Amino acid sequence: MRMENHKHLTTNNRPYLVIIAILVLLLIAAGIWIAALLGTDGTPSGSASGAGQTTEESGEVEKLTDSIAIPGFAQLNLKAGICEQNVALSNPAQNFCYFKISLLLEDGTVIWVSELIEPGQQSEAITLLQPLDAGIYKNVTVHYDCYTMDGSLTQLNSGEITIKLVVQ
Repeated sequence: MRMENHKHLTTNNRPYLVIIAILVLLLIAAGIWIAALLGTDGTPSGSASGAGQTTEESGEVEKLTDSIAIPGFAQLNLKAGICEQNVALSNPAQNFCYFKISLLLEDGTVIWVSELIEPGQQSEAITLLQPLDAGIYKNVTVHYDCYTMDGSLTQLNSGEITIKLVVQ
């Protein structure tokens, strides 16, 4: 009789044990996620869109050495029917590489390519390769090619973001 009562209690407690096990796994996963977001010294680690840190004494931006910051934005506004645009794109100051930025329409048509842009600088004003008709262009790719600054211009990683292009 005692054996049956013990089995009965274990069966009734099973849902609670499953819930506790799930909660423990969620806590472990949250701890791993938080540890991944923080560097070994407890500060946020670099990311594709992360900003470099400024030293208080000098006001200089600390250069990233293990990642490249890619600016993120959702929309770019241009003027319809003309090639000359009053827009410039930038290379974040914390980067250690040149950027060459390209704009590509959804079908892959290249509409602009920048010259090399130094960290902390902007491109020249955008001059489109062809004027665009008014409208909203979805899934426009902003492609970032990255090159070393050591004189060899060795290509590093590249990155892309997808934006909406509003042409008025």
